[in-house]
Amino acid sequence: MELSFVIPHREEGDWLQWTIDGILADYPASEIIAIEDKPAIGLSYQRHKGILKATNEIIICADAHIKLGPGFKAGVLDWFSDPEHEKDIACFQTRSIEPGTKRITGCPRFGANLKEIDMKRPFVSQWQYVDTHGLQVANVLGGVYAFRRSWYLDGLFGIWRFHRAWGKSEQMISLTNYLCGGRNVCLGDIWCAHYFKRHMKLRPFPLAIPLIRQNWMVIAWGLIDDENRDRIFKILYLGNTSSDYGRKLLDRTGVIFDIQSFINTNAVNDYSSYRDNFLITS
Repeated sequence: MELSFVIPHREEGDWLQWTIDGILADYPASEIIAIEDKPAIGLSYQRHKGILKATNEIIICADAHIKLGPGFKAGVLDWFSDPEHEKDIACFQTRSIEPGTKRITGCPRFGANLKEIDMKRPFVSQWQYVDTHGLQVANVLGGVYAFRRSWYLDGLFGIWRFHRAWGKSEQMISLTNYLCGGRNVCLGDIWCAHYFKRHMKLRPFPLAIPLIRQNWMVIAWGLIDDENRDRIFKILYLGNTSSDYGRKLLDRTGVIFDIQSFINTNAVNDYSSYRDNFLITS
């Protein structure tokens, strides 16, 4: 069995070719689907097109500036050969790549759980430094993650188009997978390296707060039961809805109800168990 790599890219310079050359040097039979990430179309839709185009069962969604460690393919195929793992999305031990020398550096990280910053911000992803192969995590992180194409088509196919809700951020990828009955795992015995364009010293996972807040607004409005929704809104601290930002959020209620309908039909787990299982309390 071979792997299909779906690699969205935008203005990557020589990084894209470097990444593809590295994959093919180690795994020459791999299928590479590189798709330009056009702002007008969106990252989620480009990933979706790549997954549909892929001809292999095991999909690797990867950034355009990554390096795979030894034994990557064998480890991935071994994991997904187990029927109990057919609904998994797997990330890997993640190291850093220095931009100039392309040298592999940094302390290994193993996916992420949730960290509550303060009451004015939503939960954000907090890197984990525990090396446990197959550990369940809240979020797959690291710019490389693997799953079965059949699980995407059978379990997650309906959600990608709603508000770019699947494939835009790793939070939404992971939460949607969890709600639909999948598991997010970190395969700590398999490593990859990633060139982080942002400074990792400043924040464990520095996604723009407006993007995170918008994603969790969708979750709160569309997926959370009435009893808990007000509590989640207070955490989000959305502010004045008369602002342009607030109006844009409110204008999407129709799409949010579509998400709610999909999740109500397909959900196995709920948000409360997600938070209870993965929130870091210490």
